[in-house]
Amino acid sequence: MDAEMVRIGRVVGREGRMTERASLGDAPGGWQRSIDSINALIDDLARPTTEVARVIDAVAEGDLSQKMALKIEGKSLKGEYLRIGTTVNAMVDQLGSFADEVTRMAREVGTEGKLGGQAEVAGVSGTWRDLTENVNQLASNLTDQVRNISSVTTAVANGDLSQKITVDARGEILELKDTINTMVDQLGSFADEVTRVAREVGTEGQLGGQAQVEGVSGTWRDLTENVNQLASNLTSQVRNIAGVTTAVANGDLSQKITVDARGEILELKDTINTMVDQLGSFADEVTRVAREVGTEGQLGGQAEVAGVSGTWRDLTENVNSMAGNLTGQVRNIAGVTTAVANGDLSQKITVDARGEILELKDTINTMVDQLGSFADEVTRMAREVGTEGQLGGQAQVEGVSGTWRDLTENVNQLASNLTTQVRAIAEVSTAVTQGNLTRSITVEARGEVADLKDNINQMIANLRDTTARTEAQDWLKTGLARISALMQGERDLETVTQAIVSELTPTVSAQHAAFFLAEGEEPETSELRLIASYGSKRKTGVAERFAFGEGLVGQAAVERKTILLTEVPGDYVKVKSGLGEAAPATVIIMPVLFEDQVLGVIELGSLRAFSELHRQFLDQQLETIGVSLSTIIANRRTEELLEQSQSLTQELQSQSVELRQTNEELQEKAALLSQQNRDIEVKNREIELARIGIEEKADQLAVSSRYKSEFLANM
Repeated sequence: MDAEMVRIGRVVGREGRMTERASLGDAPGGWQRSIDSINALIDDLARPTTEVARVIDAVAEGDLSQKMALKIEGKSLKGEYLRIGTTVNAMVDQLGSFADEVTRMAREVGTEGKLGGQAEVAGVSGTWRDLTENVNQLASNLTDQVRNISSVTTAVANGDLSQKITVDARGEILELKDTINTMVDQLGSFADEVTRVAREVGTEGQLGGQAQVEGVSGTWRDLTENVNQLASNLTSQVRNIAGVTTAVANGDLSQKITVDARGEILELKDTINTMVDQLGSFADEVTRVAREVGTEGQLGGQAEVAGVSGTWRDLTENVNSMAGNLTGQVRNIAGVTTAVANGDLSQKITVDARGEILELKDTINTMVDQLGSFADEVTRMAREVGTEGQLGGQAQVEGVSGTWRDLTENVNQLASNLTTQVRAIAEVSTAVTQGNLTRSITVEARGEVADLKDNINQMIANLRDTTARTEAQDWLKTGLARISALMQGERDLETVTQAIVSELTPTVSAQHAAFFLAEGEEPETSELRLIASYGSKRKTGVAERFAFGEGLVGQAAVERKTILLTEVPGDYVKVKSGLGEAAPATVIIMPVLFEDQVLGVIELGSLRAFSELHRQFLDQQLETIGVSLSTIIANRRTEELLEQSQSLTQELQSQSVELRQTNEELQEKAALLSQQNRDIEVKNREIELARIGIEEKADQLAVSSRYKSEFLANM
């Protein structure tokens, strides 16, 4: 019982295996009731725990529709389980309420565009309350910023340029705020100046004024200049009209308007000159229409003069025609400029116009044409360079200036730089494909083009190194093959060694060489004899034989290692030519080995240091020389053995005759001995038979003797 309680406590309480139950097999009486009670307790503990885990799992997966049942198998939870169930269900309700409120706000603000909403989650606290307040703060800030921006842009659209975006903002909203405020400032400055000029000219009658708008360019500058041109023309015309109207007001009807005018101004001139006597009533309507169109900006207005006919009616209709024409012209200009601002360059001003309006029409149409030409040129260059691969092209936009000219020059600079870089890369790549690895890309570049430039230059450097290594290996293999070919088929050691030093010395850029051949079977008695040389002659007082271990030549043979001298004394040896002599800068002494046997020593002297390639060549060549010398020596020994074998064969042939005679005598003696052996065998068989008979008789005698003894004993 104790062990089962410990086990069930471990697997259920610690390991969390909620399906395990206590069991004692066929336990009697009270023990079984105890086990049943413990299992019932585990069931009561496991069901609420499982229910809590189910709800928490659903919440973790985003399902907030699950609730913890407060009745399990018809029994209501009590105590701590009831408190836990109530708490879990309250948590799920709060999470659901929070999610619903956040979803509602996201839908209202992000989808339906309803600003000002706030999330209302009742009964939350702690982190959930902080999250709710943060969401509300986000919505409130976004609402204030968007409404402030909307208010200012609406005011601008309604002609109110006194409004500014004042809401606190950061990041991209701050950039948008600064951009709109700057636009409002420029529009305000332009509107103030145009209003001032319009007020001075149209309302206050102060002619000659000019609009001064600082810091504007492009369209705003053109509009300012057009307004000033309009004011100037109007000044000249209105002053002339004023002189006439002043005369008319003073009762002088002999004055006529003589200023040069066209279009509707000309019609106005003729109308005023013709209808000066009835100007009073007509002037009121004209003033009203002029105020609406020129000052208030209300297009489409018409003059209504009641009870007129004839010329006055015609004059009224003419004034209305002027207002209609101006309305049509201004609205057409506004439509085209709006299309340009939206990127549509296919629109043109088509309304009929004259005078300064015609000039404004032509100016705007020319601007649209230049913008279209600029766009076409940039598109053409992009297609030629980016799609068709035609480098060197330049954008040609006639008659542009200012920002458009700068943009054209920037595009051309881009195309020029790209052309220079790509052609430099192509030129170097072509040189590399033709085998010229001395070139490199030197054009100035940045970014990914600089990375491409560095990669290609590194590739060329790697190819150059690889080619140099390949050429070195080709030179090495060619030299080895050439000297190996010289040694093939040769049997005379002096001829082979002389050929070796004659070919090996110039190959490694040496000027002096000596070949010492090893003679003798044992190292203690062997000597190294000078057998071939290059660039030097034999001199008295200079040893031509060295014992093993004697001098550097003998030492190299003993150690079986190469000895390199880099600081050679001036009187060591002289490299002579017809023009002079000099001491070598480097001397190398190398043993010729075959299977760890010293066959000779080669000494080379050079006026400059041996390169690493030369050292590799010499190391590999020594092996080949060792094999060749060993083969020649082995062949020479084989020939000597062959001669000895042939001499021994002749001696053996003479002795073979004598052996044949001796063999015949031996055969006869062998036959005689064989016959004697057969006779002896017959004798031996007879003796064996006699021995057997004697043994049988001996046995019989023994038996009879034993009987006799027994008889005597019995007696």
